[in-house]
Amino acid sequence: MRKLLQFVIALLLITPSKSQTVHLALNLQKGERYDHIQNSKVSVNETVNGQEIEIVMTVYAKTAYFIKDITDQFYSIEVSYKNMNLKMQFPQGTMQYSSSKKDTSDLVSTLLSNMTNKPFYIQINKTGKVQQITGFDSLLDNLVKKMNVPEIQKQAFKDQMIKAFGAKAMKGSIETVTSIFPDKPVAKNDHWIINTKLESAMSANLQETFEYKGSTDSTSLIHGEGKIQTANKDAYIETNGMPLKYDLAGTLTSDFIINKKSGWIVEARINQEVKGTAQIKDNPKIPGGMSIPMTIKGETEIRD
Repeated sequence: MRKLLQFVIALLLITPSKSQTVHLALNLQKGERYDHIQNSKVSVNETVNGQEIEIVMTVYAKTAYFIKDITDQFYSIEVSYKNMNLKMQFPQGTMQYSSSKKDTSDLVSTLLSNMTNKPFYIQINKTGKVQQITGFDSLLDNLVKKMNVPEIQKQAFKDQMIKAFGAKAMKGSIETVTSIFPDKPVAKNDHWIINTKLESAMSANLQETFEYKGSTDSTSLIHGEGKIQTANKDAYIETNGMPLKYDLAGTLTSDFIINKKSGWIVEARINQEVKGTAQIKDNPKIPGGMSIPMTIKGETEIRD
């Protein structure tokens, strides 16, 4: 009997226990500043009238997050860009822009420069969900007002900027990186699902299944596998004066190294690929409309 008891005790000691759980969440400190350096590369391949066209956009951004206040429900954070670079490669050539470039004739670089060190504010809960964004749309509005172009061009540019970078687009962009935490303690190899709404040139739904891969003395590892789908493939939106709708679907994979104490991302890699079509509706510019097969691939690396 004693030997049997010793065997059971030994078995319990070597068998992973579900009670050995960790609480993965943001644990930021008031008055502290947390930084992220992000490098992203997005390639868009389209087939137009039988001709393949590739556009590649590379973005570098350093962003500072200053914790203004903390409540039981969320963090109030002041966010500001410290540096931004943009490179766009077209079949016709390459264009490069930088917030550090001092050339008023370079409109895009001037806009990037004017966006740096201009704070906006977010409220985010401990699982990384964004509750509110304020000040960013007005920041874009002030930038557009400074543009030395006709008013009709200003309004068109403002509409495009808000669609691509406004509060709705910003919310999904931030949550792709921060909304990765479970709402309860988890053990190694446990899974949880998080849904995120993406808003930019089109609306899309992202459903991602995360897995806690384990911890070191100072970091925790989280892996994600997700599916992306156009939110409403029958909805047309106005783009460059033409009605356009998207029908795209694909996958996203992510790996995060998280600071064990603060929950802040030490390092992350996110890869995604979506395929489908962009459908231009019959209009005076393109009589009969047009269907454009397309593939979008994105690679993002983040470090603190």
